[in-house]
Amino acid sequence: MARFKVIVRGGPVFLLDVDTQKTNRLGFFTTRWVRAATEPDACATACKLVISELAATGTKNPPDVPVETAIEEVVELSWAESVRHPGAGRGFTFFIDDSS
Repeated sequence: MARFKVIVRGGPVFLLDVDTQKTNRLGFFTTRWVRAATEPDACATACKLVISELAATGTKNPPDVPVETAIEEVVELSWAESVRHPGAGRGFTFFIDDSS
């Protein structure tokens, strides 16, 4: 199986601001490193990881507004790059999502 670097963009994510007690609508970018047989499989795996990670963190999305994901970039890694990124990755870079 090959190893891929997948950059995912997504949103909306509704997160509670603990200081203001307001729920903010945010978009995000994140990178995941995944093993897969094909590029489409890598994209699907990365998106599933991201959605499950967001669900586990307690997002405040209404039931009728699910988090959507889109692939920004996918790159098959060389063996050396695979060794440098042994895990799946974690974390998100959030930005204000003004789209309605």
